Amino acid sequence: MGIIVDLFYSAIEFLRRIWTTIKHIWVRIINFAKNIVNWFKKPARLRKLKADSNKLAVAIKDNLENGEVKVVKCLYDKSTNTIDDDELQEEDVGVEAYGCDEKTENAFGDKPMIILN
Repeated sequence: MGIIVDLFYSAIEFLRRIWTTIKHIWVRIINFAKNIVNWFKKPARLRKLKADSNKLAVAIKDNLENGEVKVVKCLYDKSTNTIDDDELQEEDVGVEAYGCDEKTENAFGDKPMIILN
């Protein structure tokens, strides 16, 4: 459980470090089902998650000072404490938006990271 707590507290720092290196898309509103959940439901990702119990589906959110939002979606490997680099090469791994829909806001609450397992 300590690994997950460490990941949680470094989530925003991680997001800011990798944001410039990942490919991302711009949408007006981040919709929980469309932009986050469906990303993890892609067959290749589902196979990775089912095949390895050490993999977690993680979404990290950063609320910017200008009111905009950035979200990075990735697979995290608890056994190696690493992010699946293959996932970071995809265009839609990062999402930028003016804001989030209500379901996304509720899912994150006051936390910068959610685990979708």
